[in-house]
Amino acid sequence: MGEQVVGILTEADCTKLDFSTNDVFTAPVSQYMRSPVISIAHDTRHREIIQTFHRHNIRHLLVKDNENITGIINQTDVVRRQGIEHYLQLKSIADNYNSRVAVFQGTVALCDAVSAMAHHKHSAVIVFNQATNEHGIITERDLLKILARGESHKEHLWKYAPHPLITINSEETLLQGFLTLQQYRIRHLGVTDKDGNVIGLLALQNILSGC
Repeated sequence: MGEQVVGILTEADCTKLDFSTNDVFTAPVSQYMRSPVISIAHDTRHREIIQTFHRHNIRHLLVKDNENITGIINQTDVVRRQGIEHYLQLKSIADNYNSRVAVFQGTVALCDAVSAMAHHKHSAVIVFNQATNEHGIITERDLLKILARGESHKEHLWKYAPHPLITINSEETLLQGFLTLQQYRIRHLGVTDKDGNVIGLLALQNILSGC
């Protein structure tokens, strides 16, 4: 009782850490948490919630009833509970994906990918294994897993990259993209052109932008 929320720690904040040193496993949470915490009223309307996500470039909001904290809402909650499937069916992935995502060779260092994610404020990068002609991905969630397991961060990027990259064609709808994300319980899909070439990523924030 009477405690004050001073910050919030999400997967996105892992990109603030320096993965080139062993200090990454001992850094205090205050060093990379987000503060102050953005909050909304418990009766805030759907459209305003989406606008708040976009305005602050965040994926989580603290929910309050007057001054009492009642919970946290994230982007997935909004899509699941607001019945916007009809709007997503009318939107094409081709108009709403990230075509500027960085692509790294699987032989580079993890810290290089993390630096690029932080610099461009991207939630993921694509990883390409030239030896096998295969794509993978490194996301903020993968960084959190590395921290939680205390894994060595000195290996090549491909060691940490989930693969193969799950993809969807750019001609599909945002609704199909969302359903595919839900099916695999992931937050990013590789986007391919009509020839099967990987041309970018579709993330949950892209789907919300299309609403």
